[in-house]
Amino acid sequence: MNHPVLEAEVRDTHGSTLARLRKGGRVPAVVYGNGMPATAISVLDKAFIGENPLRSGLVQLALDGKKVNAMIHQIQRHPVSLDILHIDFYQVNLNEPIDSKIPVHVHGVEEVERRRGIVQQQLREVEVHALPEKTPEYLSVDVSNLENGDHLSLGDIELPAGVELRSDAAEVVVSVLVSKRTAETEEDSSEAAEVEE
Repeated sequence: MNHPVLEAEVRDTHGSTLARLRKGGRVPAVVYGNGMPATAISVLDKAFIGENPLRSGLVQLALDGKKVNAMIHQIQRHPVSLDILHIDFYQVNLNEPIDSKIPVHVHGVEEVERRRGIVQQQLREVEVHALPEKTPEYLSVDVSNLENGDHLSLGDIELPAGVELRSDAAEVVVSVLVSKRTAETEEDSSEAAEVEE
């Protein structure tokens, strides 16, 4: 399986170099874990912006002539501009399973809205256990068959082969609420039926 290769450089942690790094299109980062001491690095920001930006998953860091297998552990962004401030990479052994937090992507919302339902996503992130190469970038959840009043828990979702759930299976991922307009229409219909009787 091919994974993104990011050119990484060891960075100087002394002095006011962070602003210069960001101005030059690089993001300050750190890589650590699995016996590797925390190493301050920088990577090009273009992999994390634009179309289909990297948000999680396994990458290879090309660092000092070596390839370091690492998971994107955390991306810190500015609260207003959303510019990337810092990235944490965690070095992994491809033969050892790890716990990872991955985002939840919901699709099929339009189908529910056509039935005048309102999709409320209650869980944005889930923890899973898998080999690094088996760890999905995100968990895909299809809600197109849900009716008004239904909900979907983590235990209802089929995980990819080789992936175990670490989060509570009873956690609700998505609920479908009845829209106010639909509720009012049903109430009006009920009242009209009672008048006819």
